[in-house]
Amino acid sequence: MRIDRQLYQKAFQAYLRKGTPIEWSIKQERPTTHYIWRTRRDGKVRSTHAAREGQVFSWNDPPQGGNPGEDYGCRCTAEPYLPEASEFMEITLQGVSGGGAAWSSRDFVRHYYRGNGRGVTVRETGHLSAIVD
Repeated sequence: MRIDRQLYQKAFQAYLRKGTPIEWSIKQERPTTHYIWRTRRDGKVRSTHAAREGQVFSWNDPPQGGNPGEDYGCRCTAEPYLPEASEFMEITLQGVSGGGAAWSSRDFVRHYYRGNGRGVTVRETGHLSAIVD
């Protein structure tokens, strides 16, 4: 199946800039045979649809209720699934510690005025473990 790159790029840019969902009409050729189910990730998402978040489905074999956006009042969208372009990465962090008491807002201001432009690491500010969590 050939992907119309300009159409795909335009839809993707609208998604990135404005959060506009990428919707593929029935009249339009779908860019892939499969899609990734995406919800709005808010409190209004149905539990059945929330359970599908991130799962890959075939356009020709939709789950109960149909493809994203087909069920009554469904706000979910379909993200084109391109297995050759999909990347997965797992990161494991060990031995993460904050390096002392966490800086307050006052500590940051004090460093700004009295730190002589010296850079500090997140570990030095004591906020590293909170950021990692």
